[in-house]
Amino acid sequence: MRLNTAIFLTMLAFALICVALGFAFARKLKLKQVGCAVILVAALFYRLFIGIGEQFSFDDVEWIGYNPIPFAAMAGLPESYYFNGFAAAFILALLWGIFAPVLFNLNSTGKYVTLTVCVVLPVELLILILYFIGISMGVRNDTAAIIFSAAGCALGYYINRLFVKLMQNKERRQ
Repeated sequence: MRLNTAIFLTMLAFALICVALGFAFARKLKLKQVGCAVILVAALFYRLFIGIGEQFSFDDVEWIGYNPIPFAAMAGLPESYYFNGFAAAFILALLWGIFAPVLFNLNSTGKYVTLTVCVVLPVELLILILYFIGISMGVRNDTAAIIFSAAGCALGYYINRLFVKLMQNKERRQ
């Protein structure tokens, strides 16, 4: 049985956005937090679509194998085939680093790291597991996607903190 990933993710995205808007109205979130939630949901589904591929199949589930060495899957593959997965992982992580502290009112680095590990790491592991057991027909992934996600989260959080400091300095001058 083959499923079209775009249709599946569109239905899931619609349901998730409805739930997020319901929580937004119930909690009376600020407009910038709702905007951050929509951006993060869009980035998440972009990452899942690129990682899983256009279709996923349950017909011939078999163990493809696992190579724990980062960047090992690059050998013998076209650059665009390999690069798309890492670019999507980095973009999701970068947007997560910028917008998650705003969305969840995170002021400490420890809370941010905990939330990031609980959200971004399972997404990357899900994509890796679906690929390794042969369900996903997406781009070739390996453990380097987790490295790119960690780098994107760190860079995004740094950009967020830099922007917060600039805004605080601007308020002090006035």
